[in-house]
Amino acid sequence: MSKDQLQTTGLTGPFELADKSVLSKLSEEVLELNASKKDDRQVNPALMDRHRDVSVIREIFFDDNVQSEFTECFGNDLILWRSNFLINDERTREASWQHSRTFEQGNAPLDIYNTDNHFTVLLAVTDMGFAYIRGSHLPIEGFDRDQLGRHISELPANVQDSATEEALDRGQFVLFHSSLLHRNQPIIKGASPGILMVGRLVRTGTDIPERFLGAQEALS
Repeated sequence: MSKDQLQTTGLTGPFELADKSVLSKLSEEVLELNASKKDDRQVNPALMDRHRDVSVIREIFFDDNVQSEFTECFGNDLILWRSNFLINDERTREASWQHSRTFEQGNAPLDIYNTDNHFTVLLAVTDMGFAYIRGSHLPIEGFDRDQLGRHISELPANVQDSATEEALDRGQFVLFHSSLLHRNQPIIKGASPGILMVGRLVRTGTDIPERFLGAQEALS
């Protein structure tokens, strides 16, 4: 069912971590890293690709249930090429609609509807939420994404009608095609700040552009 849901809507889940005992330590590490933030940028560079050197961040990606769903939905031979955290509080602005397909194969142009590669895992480190456009990993009549950038400020009404809010409990995660349109909203169900963790995956053998080299982790 997970794989069918992924192909139909572009997203599957939510699922539960097998071991939630690491979440308190993960939260502490992330908030300590975020304390170095010097300005109001929504993305803090100190929170990017820390799976390389912070063991508890790396550990999450090898959780038994995360690994099982990776295999069920995407198959084997996956590489984690990027990880980052999003921290929302009462001041966080609603983000624009966007996709996470930063590159295709080396420097080749994006093939936005290719569903054979480029996947995302999103985990609620605290009770959090986000929104996505159902089915936007596939072509939508009258909506030409080839002419649009990664961030989209406005959507046609027929596309906006497919917007879905997903509230995640602490320790829940979802998987989706990286081309799926989504946005991280300031949906905080528990105490502020709220924390979301994101991992981006490609298949082994993918030509990763030089600007992203050095952060990969073989997953399964």
